[in-house]
Amino acid sequence: MARDSSGKYYLSKVISKNGSILQVRMEGWGDDWDKTVNAKTEFVRLAKARSISRKVEDSSRKWGVGDYVDLFPSLKHGQWVVAEIVAKDAQSGQVQLSFEKNSESCWYWSHLDNIEELAAFGTHTSSSALPKMEPSSSDKSEHKFEQISQGLKSIGLPGTCLDVFVQHDIHDDLLLRITEKHLMEITELTEEQRIKILMWLYQYQCKYRRPNCCVHCLVNPADVIFVPCGHIPLCLICLAKLRNADSCVSCSAKFTSIIKLHHKEQ
Repeated sequence: MARDSSGKYYLSKVISKNGSILQVRMEGWGDDWDKTVNAKTEFVRLAKARSISRKVEDSSRKWGVGDYVDLFPSLKHGQWVVAEIVAKDAQSGQVQLSFEKNSESCWYWSHLDNIEELAAFGTHTSSSALPKMEPSSSDKSEHKFEQISQGLKSIGLPGTCLDVFVQHDIHDDLLLRITEKHLMEITELTEEQRIKILMWLYQYQCKYRRPNCCVHCLVNPADVIFVPCGHIPLCLICLAKLRNADSCVSCSAKFTSIIKLHHKEQ
């Protein structure tokens, strides 16, 4: 099993070996994504098969999407930072985390049981390190659903959808925190409505923060929605390089189709 540059462990096969230099191919990825790993100097990127990629988290560390934790991204830099859990692998206790470094958005994977990289929020950082929320367009409570109302109208959804958001008290101040997981928990919405809302929500969030980078090239903005899980982990260029891929790289759930997002120029 090998760990990619974003920190995620995949079940992998050793394709070739030259001394301590291994060429490995990760499950679900084509040979364009083969990795070269030095087993002596990069041992942190190797592990026994399925020992992490199929390992569930310990019951005492039940952090979930939306929770903040302290993160030590050892593959990127040696400093504790505040990070938000933005996705969870469906087959293990691995989580994807988002944090800022030098005003840039960064993404990293770690296992919830990795005590060398993850700790409870505040263990190594302070609350002042929490990212600032984008303020609502109005500080009056009667207008706290104004942005959501306008957004739903712009994508042709009926007023009953707004009633659902009001019922669940999902208001404008939460727009930068809403994820596909939250939408999946709103059972009153149909799958078609969720997809439309997710696409609008993505554009809204891109307007106020840097678009999520593709988790593999780390250059292009992620612009492909996997259906039905709703994750947006890859750019179309990287997805095109995959061969026989049928699972989301964020949660490993099988996808039935994809939707290409089109970024609006700001």
